[in-house]
This record gives sequence, structure tokens and C-alpha cells, in this order.
Amino acid sequence: MTELSDRLRREIEDGRSLREIGRKAGLSATTVRKVLLGKEIDRSTVDKLARYFRLPTEEIYRMAEILPSMYTADGRFNRDWLLSKLWEVISSLPDTAQAMVMAEALRLQQEYGASPEKPNSNDTRTGIS
Repeated sequence: MTELSDRLRREIEDGRSLREIGRKAGLSATTVRKVLLGKEIDRSTVDKLARYFRLPTEEIYRMAEILPSMYTADGRFNRDWLLSKLWEVISSLPDTAQAMVMAEALRLQQEYGASPEKPNSNDTRTGIS
């Protein structure tokens, strides 16, 4: 069961029917049922659910477990999520800026003694897992 299906279940527990949720979201009751069951959903469904819940599309992907969650179960930043965000930002920079970011990352690695192959999972300064 995903966080997205849990969220839809709470909507139903609050008195909304599958048909009502579907109508307000622009989906069929059958599609809403598929989401409840944790079945695969397409981009159009994600977009409509994002509008229905008034959340960013990316958050719906996280709730459906298509994208990694921002946080781990113990409340720390999820390393995969953080790296994907960093990559998103860095890859949009010009080559010279990318080189500067990499140089700074290498400098910080030396300063803090982090190994590129094996991150220091005991380091509590960053709050990253």
C-alpha cells in the first residue's frame, strides 16, 4: 500500500465515494480504484491527482512510490532523493559552473574525509541517510 492509496482511503473514510473523487479529479471511478489498489498509473492520472490534492506532481509520484521519498523512515534526508535533486540542478548549469561545483564537492570531500565509494553513514552533521 502506498501513501497515495492511503490518502485516497482517507478521502473515502471522510465520506467521499470513488465516483465523487473521480468526478472532482477528472478520473473514472475505475481509475481511482486502481490507484487505491496501488496499480501502475500514467502521467495524466498523476497530473489530475496533483490538482485534486493541490500538491506538486512530483509529490504525487513520491506518494505513489514512483520517485524516492524526500525523507527516510527515521526522518533524515533520503540520499537518493537528494542526489537526484542535485543532479537536476547541476546538469542545468553551464559546463564551467558544473566544474566549479565538482571542485567544491571534491574540496569538501577532502575536508570532511568522506569516501566517494562509501558514504559515512554515521555522520550526523548532515542528517542524510
